[in-house]
Amino acid sequence: MKAAEKVTAVYVDCEWGQQHRDLRDKYGVSGYPTVVFADPQGNGSGDPLVGALPAEEYLSRLLQLADRFGKPAFHPTWEKAVEQAKKEKKAVLYFFETRSGKSQRLEAALMDPSNASVRTKFVLAKSEIKKDAADAARFRVANSEDPVIVVLDPRAEKPEEKQFRLPADARTPKPIREWLEKVIEVLERIE
Repeated sequence: MKAAEKVTAVYVDCEWGQQHRDLRDKYGVSGYPTVVFADPQGNGSGDPLVGALPAEEYLSRLLQLADRFGKPAFHPTWEKAVEQAKKEKKAVLYFFETRSGKSQRLEAALMDPSNASVRTKFVLAKSEIKKDAADAARFRVANSEDPVIVVLDPRAEKPEEKQFRLPADARTPKPIREWLEKVIEVLERIE
């Protein structure tokens, strides 16, 4: 799982609650096995996950933490991103990349730390613009030689018809952030 590459795992043997009571109490552990997610300072992030749970539960938490404290993980397709977006009640920010240096520069501007707080309001997806790429064709970016960023509302019946495209002149962190903030305002009015 790519998202797991962005976190550090620490295994603690609590011997059914007999050892490491300080950690058990700090993180609210009430059963075993338990997975606790914490930020880089050791503060718990959300409720602990207890027992065997679907992989999607773990992936969701990993993606949230990776976006808040590291380089966010991108879903590889619309289907994967929209599934997560519906659960989290967020829009999808879809980055369509090319094999040019323009993609690297645009992604760096999008991932700039100054955009972290606004970026967390979206579920991220990324794929390459290729002739046979279904998502690129669906969202009408298949013929672009430049990278394209679109925001899509997963609640829309046909999201491809109501997409928000990053303006061509927004290629640095501040204009991207300002555009994303405007998109969020529009989407909130639709709710």
